[in-house]
Amino acid sequence: MAPRRGVDIADWTKLGRVNITMRKKALAFLLATIVSAGLAVASLPARSRPVLGVELSLSRNDLWRVVHRVCIPASQISLPFPCTKVVQQDGDAAGYAILPVGAGHILTVPTQRITGIESREVFSPEQPNYWQAAWEQRARLDDDFSRKLDRSDVALALNSAYGRSQDQLHIHTACVKSEVKAALAADRAIGPRWSRLPTSIGGSFYSVRWAPGDDLSALNVFDMLPLDLRRSPAAMARQTLVVVGGWDSNHAPGFYILNDQAGVQANGHGEGLLDFDCARELERAQEPADQR
Repeated sequence: MAPRRGVDIADWTKLGRVNITMRKKALAFLLATIVSAGLAVASLPARSRPVLGVELSLSRNDLWRVVHRVCIPASQISLPFPCTKVVQQDGDAAGYAILPVGAGHILTVPTQRITGIESREVFSPEQPNYWQAAWEQRARLDDDFSRKLDRSDVALALNSAYGRSQDQLHIHTACVKSEVKAALAADRAIGPRWSRLPTSIGGSFYSVRWAPGDDLSALNVFDMLPLDLRRSPAAMARQTLVVVGGWDSNHAPGFYILNDQAGVQANGHGEGLLDFDCARELERAQEPADQR
């Protein structure tokens, strides 16, 4: 019988490294699960925010903490959880993270500190195209609902400073409410210039314009706002933007760009036009009329 080889110190070193790596991954997983669970219920009243039996006290910086302290470090060991992706150029903080916060609801978040729509960084050509990154998450919605969604089923939303719960820029990707689709389809006057929708959606009369294109890679949606708004951070803080996929009269792809602002009767909450549980709506659309 061949003699048993002793365990070399190098083997113990390798084993130790493996164990350390696994502990890091386990710690990242545990921390991210707790914090992301809190974000998923951030929109609920404070008295009803229990997670794993613990009442959470959420702050307006929790989203930034998840991305900066959890997703980015964890991505360096190929485990960006709870984010599904972290994109950063080498040695450059400018990038974005993709953070699902429940089935049918995905956030696209800058990896550098950008407070919100009022931040001047949103106009910089050196920034990633966050809108395009958010639009690319359509594929995840397809997976969430086990079907191929039409572009007209999908929308993106960015809330105003007065309509958001987190002070880190984030774009929501989700389905769009059926009432919004109906209002857009009914208005034949929508074109490349801003006009006011004749019907209220989500309690507000949104302004809207059409932008042709299959995706948003060549378009900075922020730049589509009027110049007088873009020049004023205070005015920008009141704005909310919603982007809805669609088709023109020749069935060419494009986008409806919607804008509203916080005021006496509204808080600039474009997220309210999204439907985070559109599975039932899609099922109803396929049912015979007498079964709905």
